[in-house]
Amino acid sequence: GRTKLHIAVILPDNNNWMFSLQKVLPAIYEAIDGPTIKRVLPKHYFKVTSADSKCNSAAAPLAGFNMFYVEKVNVFFGPVCDYSLAPIARYAPFWNATVLTAGGMAHDFGASKTSPNAEFPCLTRVGPTFDLLSRSIYSIIQYYHW
Repeated sequence: GRTKLHIAVILPDNNNWMFSLQKVLPAIYEAIDGPTIKRVLPKHYFKVTSADSKCNSAAAPLAGFNMFYVEKVNVFFGPVCDYSLAPIARYAPFWNATVLTAGGMAHDFGASKTSPNAEFPCLTRVGPTFDLLSRSIYSIIQYYHW
């Protein structure tokens, strides 16, 4: 038989945000229906469940709890807003779930993932961070002797 991979997508349901459900879900569906996924994970099929994070610290974790305990998700895509992301990323190790986000720009999200008391060991950030941005600006300033 085939193994189900259940993806939870928790993003704002507001198209004013760069990473909204309306913008990201089509890309996720395109990716899971594409030839690369079928080649890399031929014995798997995907279910996608989505929820509005509202970009706040209450709605996103409530959606995350529901998605984990009721929907039995394996991986979270999002949230992207730091206050929405933090609680889900903190609970992910207890749920044995992975969290992938284009958010999590705050410094704490980049702390060591391997130390015994790591706060966010199951979190992978795939976007820019404030640390990288500040180092880039500093390098430019040094290069041009400003």
